[in-house]
Amino acid sequence: MLARLGYRFQYNAADTAARQHFIETLFWKPMIVTDDAGKASVEFDVSDKVATWAIHADAHGGGRVGQAYEKFESFLPFRIEPKLPQQLTVGDVVELPVAVIADDASKKHAKVGVIPEGKLSLEKSPGDPVELSGGRGRAIARLVAQEFDGSGVRAKLTIRGQLQNATDDRIEHVEILPRGFPHAESRAGSLAGLTTTALVIPDDAARRNAKLAVRFYPSPLATIEQGLQGILRKPHGCFEQASSSNYPNVMALRLMQANGDNIPSIAAMARGLLPDGYRKITGYECSKKGYEWWGKNPGHAALTAYGLMQFHDMSQVYDVDQDMVARTRQWLLDKRDGKGGFVTGEGRYGHFWGGSAATRSAYIALALLLAGEDPASLETEIAELERRAKASDDAYELAVLGYALTEAKRPSAAAVLERLTGMQEKDGSLLGKGSITGSGKRDLRVETTSFAVLAWLHSHSYDESVQRAVRFLEKARTGSGTFGATQATIMALKALTAYAQATTRNVKPGVLILWLNGKRIASRRLLGTEKRTIAFEHLGRALVIGNNELRMELTGGNEFPWSLELGYRAERPQSSQDCALALSTSIAKKEIAEGDTTAIRAVVRNTTNKPVANPMIVLGLPAGLHVTSRVLDDLKKAETIAAWELSGREVILYLRGLEAAEQREIVLDVTGRVPGKYTGQASRAYLYYSDQDKVWNAPLTVTIHAAR
Repeated sequence: MLARLGYRFQYNAADTAARQHFIETLFWKPMIVTDDAGKASVEFDVSDKVATWAIHADAHGGGRVGQAYEKFESFLPFRIEPKLPQQLTVGDVVELPVAVIADDASKKHAKVGVIPEGKLSLEKSPGDPVELSGGRGRAIARLVAQEFDGSGVRAKLTIRGQLQNATDDRIEHVEILPRGFPHAESRAGSLAGLTTTALVIPDDAARRNAKLAVRFYPSPLATIEQGLQGILRKPHGCFEQASSSNYPNVMALRLMQANGDNIPSIAAMARGLLPDGYRKITGYECSKKGYEWWGKNPGHAALTAYGLMQFHDMSQVYDVDQDMVARTRQWLLDKRDGKGGFVTGEGRYGHFWGGSAATRSAYIALALLLAGEDPASLETEIAELERRAKASDDAYELAVLGYALTEAKRPSAAAVLERLTGMQEKDGSLLGKGSITGSGKRDLRVETTSFAVLAWLHSHSYDESVQRAVRFLEKARTGSGTFGATQATIMALKALTAYAQATTRNVKPGVLILWLNGKRIASRRLLGTEKRTIAFEHLGRALVIGNNELRMELTGGNEFPWSLELGYRAERPQSSQDCALALSTSIAKKEIAEGDTTAIRAVVRNTTNKPVANPMIVLGLPAGLHVTSRVLDDLKKAETIAAWELSGREVILYLRGLEAAEQREIVLDVTGRVPGKYTGQASRAYLYYSDQDKVWNAPLTVTIHAAR
């Protein structure tokens, strides 16, 4: 499997002569087979980066191991090296520094030109000529990020350096984001015939940055495909997030395998993502076995059970390490307490685990049964499931119990499924008391309903309850295609996929039409062969401030689930009163010199009287500032945070949990890297499994003065 992996940088023959590829890894391959003399050769191109390159090789054979290290340099006798942020906010002013470097120290003057394209304007050109001293000089150009229509644009910058007859051209790109607080709204449902929905853009919104997308799902594969795309937008730094990012690929391949469908684009995407996803999630195995959010001992029994279910499903479409699966199953079996339950909630952070001990035990038993464990080997545990089914009044636990007992083929399952019908609400949903991940109310409702569907599908006696529950799940879909946080999304995808397989629905020829405010804005003729998501993107320009009416029509006797994603920027934040967190952010010095440091301070507080699990903080850094991995790693070593990741100019901080009313201060030392005046994106905090409830803070601003 590893022999097929690797990477080799190659130049595109169509590229211009300007330098534009600054990749830092040129070649990587985990397995190279030598000839009998122990020699092998590889080829790769060198990127446009002027640098010293390191070559490192590990070798083994004949019972021996060895290593070798070498280096080489790429250089230009004359070159320019600009410093430009990867992202800007509308209104940002960049004092773009361009280093001018000539190997011939006798040269005294050079020229630098800057040509912006897109929503980046040149306010001040570099000085002409640029004076050199010892072959070194510096030019500064002033650029301003301009207003635009849409949610983000990419600007191009061509920088040319000239030293007599020598030239060096560079092409740089920068993403420009709008100002203001982001607002998002989702709608979903099922379309058959004609329906209308009202959309409101408030007076303080920037209409030109409004975003509207409408998506239709003609098949289970479309639901899985869009669910995966939605999950990939979310942070994915821990085991459960990484697992959930991978699971839709498994579901897509299994569904195509079961139905005999062959959609090369989806299959290729899923098969392409599986190896990396598999390597990532198996990397979270604890040293004492089992899996945990961050791969730290002790393992989290319920999350390990979630992983086992995925590994079992994945093994049907991918070469999974069966020794790993066997030891994971055995690790869970070794957690049996001899009384019909499983030992959970161990370790320093055990009290942050969601659900009751009985709920977690039921979930683990279900996972073992779904992974092929013989019910006879779980007799004591199944007997406890039957006892809990009579005593529990928690719809989540009962849905898990009912699903497990149907998998164990116990007659007692029927009584549980019947009890669940009495807990179903008018909208078709069921709401439990607590999930294994401590999900928030909305996600908990989705997860509970999904487990109930998976249990009810074992008997046609509950077809009406299933249909009502499925209608709720279709309406619970967010505009991006997810159903909330990752656990809710995966369970909903599993339930809807299982339902679709049990109730085949074929697309018929027809037409799909959208009108906005009486004007036809999009349409699609249906051929009857549609399998993938039908997406109408970039409809925001047709919106107006105030009231809007979207009308959707589907003909041909078809019925499609649909989702709508509306977004815009406004002067006021969209903080949720249901968020369990409070957040304050500040910057120590709002004016610094280039190369100097300042500190960004974030204080997060649990506003409730009980512990909360998995708080997230997303800090929007102003563009000219830079935070090093060392600073973030030091916070992790001090256990101030559990993990971190960077996404553009946003620093995403993961916390394991906060005690009741706990307040935690996080300080990031940042450096003024690029001179200018900058405004960051709005910062926010939320609980990962209640990500619809966020608290927002105003964007941070900073002025960085160019070094003399």
